[in-house]
Amino acid sequence: MTERERGYIYAVSRLYDDFEHANQRTRLAAYEQAMRELTQREPADTEAMIFHAVSLVAAASPMDKTYAKQLEAGRTLEALWAKQPNHPGLAHYIIHAYDYPSLAGKARIAAQRYATIAPSAAHALHMPSHRFTRVGMGQQSIERTLGR
Repeated sequence: MTERERGYIYAVSRLYDDFEHANQRTRLAAYEQAMRELTQREPADTEAMIFHAVSLVAAASPMDKTYAKQLEAGRTLEALWAKQPNHPGLAHYIIHAYDYPSLAGKARIAAQRYATIAPSAAHALHMPSHRFTRVGMGQQSIERTLGR
């Protein structure tokens, strides 16, 4: 096993450490920190950057209306997406990073692009509607959900 692989296993293990006593928010914060550390040790590992961004969104406090973690995740994902525009995971995770009414417009391009990147996957048919609905594109939302 490589050091990189050990880093991933360690990070995921943080989601389950002391699950009998530690609440989900605490464990998500520990996972996010472990993923941050992995990206620092493996700066060329784009998948680690992606998973770290996803962990930021998962660990974000629902009380934080500055959306700091979501915006950090979005910046990371958008930078990676500029280099890998056909990566379906990046478009998908951008949509999730901005899955808040005040941030919805930031995911509009990702939603439109995701609809073409993975046009036959059921989840890909559905995901753009998250954004289209929130930014007033109701007809496009219906068309995507129906697979048109």
